[in-house]
This record gives sequence, C-alpha cells and structure tokens, in this order.
Amino acid sequence: GFTASGVSVTPSFATGTVGIPSATRTGGANPLQSLADDDFVEVDFPGDFIFPFYGQLYDRMYVGSNGFITFGFGDDDETPTQSEFVNGPPRIAAFWRDMNSDPASGGSGEVRVQFQRQSGHFANDRVHVRFINVPSVSAGGMVLPQVNSVTATLYVSGAIELDYGVVNGASG
Repeated sequence: GFTASGVSVTPSFATGTVGIPSATRTGGANPLQSLADDDFVEVDFPGDFIFPFYGQLYDRMYVGSNGFITFGFGDDDETPTQSEFVNGPPRIAAFWRDMNSDPASGGSGEVRVQFQRQSGHFANDRVHVRFINVPSVSAGGMVLPQVNSVTATLYVSGAIELDYGVVNGASG
C-alpha cells in the first residue's frame, strides 16, 4: 500500500516500499501534500537513483502542482501549450492542467512522492508521483468539484508508466 506523505531531499533506499515524511524547498519546509496552488517542489532522488530522460541524467526532479514533473528547473505554469512544452524545461506532463491541492486557497487532495526499491532488481527501482483527488480549477480561478487522480512512475531504467485513475477534462 501507499503510505508516504511527502518526500525528503536526502531519502535513502530500503528494500520494499519506503515512505518519506516531508519535502524541503528553497526558503524552508513545505509538505508536498500542501503544495501551494501553481507551485513546484524540488525533490532529490535518493542514493544511487539516477533517472535518464532524453539523453540526460537527472539526480532530482521538480514536482509541479499542476500535474507534471520537470527536470533541470521547476515550473509553476498552469496553462499547457505546445510552445511551453517544447521550449520549457524537460517535462513529463502526466496530466498538465490547472489543479489545486492547497487547502489554504480552496483546494483539496494530495500530491505525494514515494521511492521504492525492489530487492535484487535494480532496474525495477522507481519513484511514484501521485496526484490524488486533486480538483481542477476553472479559467476564472474557481476550484471545481471535479477531482483528478494520476500517478507517474519513473523507473531507474528510464521507463515511465502513467496510471490514470479518475480524471476530469472539465476546465470551466
């Protein structure tokens, strides 16, 4: 089962599922499940986990509150366009749309990161980024009742798996 409530900038691997309790961003602590609206958090990969993506090797990722992961630097953009996708930071756009998990601004749901090591099977080591029951936001900035649940799993081999639970296309 999934038990992590965030990530740490210096987590370590263990056999089986590892729950990492908090995330740190420049300027102080910020629990990932309380990621602000239109925000991102830098997450260092633990130990020897290096993720290959389009010819580059990354030892960290940036989890955006709007359903994507970037590499190299973070992005808080909520409006997906082809130009931003092509010219912005390298990106896994699992479900790029304006979403809000921040209760302080009317959002709900959670964004979680979980590192997992499979004993004896280095190629199966992975990190899960989960957007769980995060509501969409309308063009006018209203949090909508529709929620989205998407998981992006990044394997140390470079494989990416996207799992779409409940997703809603309504954007208001």
